[in-house]
Amino acid sequence: MGFDEEEARDRIEQVQGQLGIDDDPFSQQDVPQPTFRHKATINSELMSDVEERENVTVSEGGGGKAEIVVVGRFDVQLETRLSARLPEDERDEFAKAVGEYRVETRDVLSPAELGEPFLVPRLMSEVQDALTFADTDVFMEYHDWSLLDHSWRLGEGEFDIRTTARNFEIDLDGNHISYRFATEEEQLPL
Repeated sequence: MGFDEEEARDRIEQVQGQLGIDDDPFSQQDVPQPTFRHKATINSELMSDVEERENVTVSEGGGGKAEIVVVGRFDVQLETRLSARLPEDERDEFAKAVGEYRVETRDVLSPAELGEPFLVPRLMSEVQDALTFADTDVFMEYHDWSLLDHSWRLGEGEFDIRTTARNFEIDLDGNHISYRFATEEEQLPL
């Protein structure tokens, strides 16, 4: 078709390399957890206090020092327990290191990993001019409402798309978004 073998070989695009993920690009991927590391003077109380915690390890290092390693969240109770086991002169440095670690991991860890509670508001229903928690019994007794009585389609006043050959407009509850193609006069200066 007009190409010799060498030209054809130059025109063939190489297959994109693999991304190193499973077959499903939307599957759960392992994300490395942030890790806090701090060296402190070896103390027998410090070594025995963290044995039951799964995200904390204290390992002996050289020169009479131990390395404290915390993976993921570093809560206040753990900081208080570890700080109480450290010598007086090392506590300020430890508190400063923990504060820096929290600032670094604030945007990396999810709210659940940071231990923040997840609050979901409860559905309320108005019954005899007072709000009560929505319950199946409340809906069945005081309200004659069923999901089957309502259409799944949104009406023209709720959602509307108007399309012509050159532009279209989307209306969602009275808020309009318009998009149109440039005319030939507008395209020529470009």
